[in-house]
Amino acid sequence: MGHNYYGEPTLPPNDRTITCNVGLAVLEPSMIGEPNVNKFQNPFRRPVATTVFFIGTAVALWLGICATLPIDKSLTLGLF
Repeated sequence: MGHNYYGEPTLPPNDRTITCNVGLAVLEPSMIGEPNVNKFQNPFRRPVATTVFFIGTAVALWLGICATLPIDKSLTLGLF
């Protein structure tokens, strides 16, 4: 296992769950009953950012695969 030193026990799974919940509670403080939507907030920001992320990931994977192929098949992957 190798993650415990000097005989100290590792955390059981329930302790990790509590630790994760406390961490999320500290990192994301929100008051109960507080509205989450600001009237000046752009509702299209998240979908646009998600779309850009997925397109960028696809392009990065495509170019990463193309980098391992010969130059005549690189951008089209030999499909065209």
